[in-house]
Amino acid sequence: MAKIKSPAPALLFCGILYSDETNFIESKELLIKLFGYLSMETQPYRWNYSDHYKEEMGLDIMRTFLFFEKLINPGELAEIKTRTNKIEEMLSVNNRRKVNIDPGYLTLHNVVLATTKNYSHRIYIGKGIYAETTLIYKKGETYIPSIFTYSDYQNEKTVQMFEKARELVKKA
Repeated sequence: MAKIKSPAPALLFCGILYSDETNFIESKELLIKLFGYLSMETQPYRWNYSDHYKEEMGLDIMRTFLFFEKLINPGELAEIKTRTNKIEEMLSVNNRRKVNIDPGYLTLHNVVLATTKNYSHRIYIGKGIYAETTLIYKKGETYIPSIFTYSDYQNEKTVQMFEKARELVKKA
């Protein structure tokens, strides 16, 4: 019988979509209060992969990733997602989100995202939250997407950013 072991610590990150920089700054401050200092932050870039958020945020949507210094137990992801949902609600206007915060974690083996939406490839992790393995690290190479990976997470620059963040986990 195999022995039960605690999971290796993981690097918490949040992918944030926003159309107003003020909302981004406020969400960033709240996330830092909740999860601690940042170890890495990406430059914002225009997010034009879908018009899914057009009704809530308009068409000029930006994307930024925040990576936190303190490593987490991957088992905390459901609780983290419920907290980020509260921030989204707090910053909403007329029941429309002004920021979309997608928390996840990165390990030496994969990148995992949390979501409230169930689908065939997602696993229920508690508190109404599901998890999906978005990228898998192919030993000696790079992160590779699954057939369900969002287009922006398949982008070469995004994969390179996760490779850079993976070095933070290796050093921890």
